[in-house]
Amino acid sequence: MFTKFWTASKGGGSGLGLYIVSGLVKAHGGVVTVDDRPGGGARVVTAWPVAETGEDR
Repeated sequence: MFTKFWTASKGGGSGLGLYIVSGLVKAHGGVVTVDDRPGGGARVVTAWPVAETGEDR
């Protein structure tokens, strides 16, 4: 699902969306997860790390 040109159906997508999302999130130290969505479909969640500011240190 996170590889280049992966598509689940013949819906007409390029297969690059989740590949790009995954690369950007991982490059910033985050995580992407995919779960079943209640009622059908998929739920894609991105978790990004929180940067510390000078006030938090």
